[in-house]
Order: sequence, then C-alpha cells, then structure tokens
Amino acid sequence: MKHKLFTILLLAYTSAASAQAPTGTFSVTPKVGVSLANLTDNELYIDVNEKLDSKFKAGFTAGAEVEYQALPALSVSLGAFYTTQGCRYANFSINEGGNPNTYTGIAAMRTNLGYVQFPLLVNYYIARGLAVKAGVQLAVLTNARTSHEETHYTADPDTGEKTYGETQDIKTDVKEMYRKTDVAIPLGLSYEYEHVVIDARYNIGLTNIDKLSDDLKVKNKAFTISVGYRLNL
Repeated sequence: MKHKLFTILLLAYTSAASAQAPTGTFSVTPKVGVSLANLTDNELYIDVNEKLDSKFKAGFTAGAEVEYQALPALSVSLGAFYTTQGCRYANFSINEGGNPNTYTGIAAMRTNLGYVQFPLLVNYYIARGLAVKAGVQLAVLTNARTSHEETHYTADPDTGEKTYGETQDIKTDVKEMYRKTDVAIPLGLSYEYEHVVIDARYNIGLTNIDKLSDDLKVKNKAFTISVGYRLNL
C-alpha cells in the first residue's frame, strides 16, 4: 500500500514537472490585466454621525516577470508591474451652510494610486500547468490623486423638485499624503496552456500608507487578474 501511494505521488510530481520549463532555464512573461483595489480604515466622514465606507475600485496592471526554474516543479520569479490601486465611494449629498433647500451633490469620488510593483515569488507547480505562488512585494508610489464630480442644486420644499447647476470635475494631487513605498504579501494561482498564462493574485498590504495620521491604518488590498505569454530564454 505504501509502495502504491509513493508511486502515485511520484507520477503526480513527474506529470506536474514535465509541463514546466527544464531545470536551470529562464523565461520571461509579459502580462496585462485588471485590478480591483480598496483601502482599509479609510472611511469618509460626511457628517458628525455619518460616514461612508470605501469600496473596491477597478484599475489595470501591466508588466513582465522573469522566472527561473530551480527544480522540476519549483521556480522563483521577479516581476515589474505598473498597477493602479486606491478606492471609490458611493455618491452622496451635503447640505450647504445650514440651508435646508440647498445642497452639493458629490459623485464618482475616487482615490487613484499608481504604483510600480516588484513582486518576488516562489512558484510551486502542483499539476500540469497549474502553480500556487506566494512571496513578498515592494511597491513605489508614482502618483496619487483624488477626483470627484461636484454639482450644486436646490430642492423645492413643497414639491421636492430639484434644480441643478453646472457639474464640475475636480481633481487634486494628494501624493504628499501617502508614503513613497509599500510592502505587500502576494498570494496567487496561475495556469499555463500553450505558453499562455492566466494569473490571479491577492495582494495583502502590510504598510500603513497614510503619512498624516498614526491613528489610522490605511493599507492597500488588491486583486489582480492578468494574461500573459511565456517566452523561454
């Protein structure tokens, strides 16, 4: 029984390894994909007793990874990616100056953070073309902006009919509010078929990126899904 179990495990290991690059070789995989990001502990207070939780915001990721096949079913990789992260908020209105009939409507409010990321990963191939991966990632902040649409309007106290003013697009550079570097733990899966690689990851931020407050613990968290093409070197 032990011999049969050992044989099955050996065959599974051999099958997984046979789908990977030969031991001691390098490959490079350009990738492009989408990100879905949010920030922890980043509520927006719109009144003394009212706040909005941040929501996941869609973005993109693009870059490449170099992979070294250290063992038949084990490799290490180092990548460089540009990824947009941040968060968004639901639309809301605030009363202007205590006037019960005059409001400012805020829509499409987003915090947009751009990072150059350098993930260092260990990849273990558990089946033909299928790998689990984990490692550490250093990211450098390249830009940080907030944006929203602002519309002033009045509401008729009798009919409730609203009269809207002109909508303004407001963008603000907030890079000085955030730390220049971020450290994260990336966890993921990838599947390769005919050199095409589909990769899914979740990046767990470890750094409090808010420079202005030690009380808040604002950390990145992001999903990425990408597709790439492996080029053996």
